[in-house]
Order: sequence, then C-alpha cells, then structure tokens
Amino acid sequence: METRRRCIVGTAVCGLSLALAAALYACAPQAAPQEGKADDGKAAQTEPVAIDWSPTADCAVCHVTEAESATDAACDASQHADMTCIECHTDESQLATMHEGKTTGDRMPMRLKKTTVDKSLCTPCHDQATIAAASADCTVLTDVNGKTVNPHELPGDESHAEITCSDCHEMHSDATERTEDVQKLCRTCHHSDVYECYTCHEHG
Repeated sequence: METRRRCIVGTAVCGLSLALAAALYACAPQAAPQEGKADDGKAAQTEPVAIDWSPTADCAVCHVTEAESATDAACDASQHADMTCIECHTDESQLATMHEGKTTGDRMPMRLKKTTVDKSLCTPCHDQATIAAASADCTVLTDVNGKTVNPHELPGDESHAEITCSDCHEMHSDATERTEDVQKLCRTCHHSDVYECYTCHEHG
C-alpha cells in the first residue's frame, strides 16, 4: 500500500514538473525574425524603379562605380571631382533617349558607346600644344617596328581627327591600366600594330 502511494505521488510530481516546464517555455521570449528577410530565409528583393532622367538627376543612384571614381586617386575623375556629370556629358537629348525605359535594376554600361564627351570640353584647361610637348618622350604608342608616336600629336587626317580625349582617357577607370586600352584603340585601324601609313593597303 505504501509503495503504491509513493508511485502515485511520484507520478503526480513528474506530471506537474512537465506542465510547469511547458508553461515556462511558452512564456519565454522568442527570437524575432531578422528585419528585411522573408519567412523562408531569403533576403527581400527591392523592386526596380523606373528612371526619370533629367540633367539634374542624381546619377550616382545607378552609376555607383563612376561616382566612386571621383574619390579614387587612381582615376582621372578624382582630379575633376568638383565637376558635375552634366558638365562633361552634355548631350542631353541623346542621354534622355538612352534612359528611356530604363530601371534601377538594369545592368550599367561599362563605357560610352552611344554618347561622347566632346574634345572642346577638355581643351580650355588642357591646351593641346602644352600636353603634346609634355608627352613628347612618351613611348606608350610604339609599334612592332619600333616606331613611336606622340599620343597627343597624331597625324591631322580625317580618321585621327575623330579620336576624342575620352577615347583614351577613360575618366572613371584606373589610369594605371590605360596603356593596353590605348594600344588596343590604335589596333582597331592599325591591325598589324604598324603605325607607318600606306604599309597595309595599296593606294592608287
């Protein structure tokens, strides 16, 4: 009889302990879901916003790399950090066309293809004769035959006249990587990496 009573009491104590533990767990503060994450653990996606471009728009919202180059000493843009985008990118009509239908989620272009930075915007500060004299000993443009051309004193023919400052001086790119880009630009016409004229095509 005594043994049976002890069993009943022990069972009751265990039951009360389990009930108390369950009650305490239910009342304990639960970890709140992390802000900005969906219930399935995936980060919430920001919906792309349509671009309403204007000359006074904040270009840095989308063109992050270009905006950051203004404080990067390796980029020429850092020497023009006091200028606004529209002071160099002046083709407002074409820029408006290029931004039609674009959103903040679109992939950003890596270089200018359908707009240009006019050479006349550079020459008021960068005098052509002065920079040509300064780069007289530059050997960046040396072809396979050892012929060297001053990059700021190119032949005055029509094809070279079309070359603008920004074709070589990509303001938002690392200037230390410019040599290969400039040589590649020359090879678009000088396919054999020979700068002497009339060595590739016959002329009547």
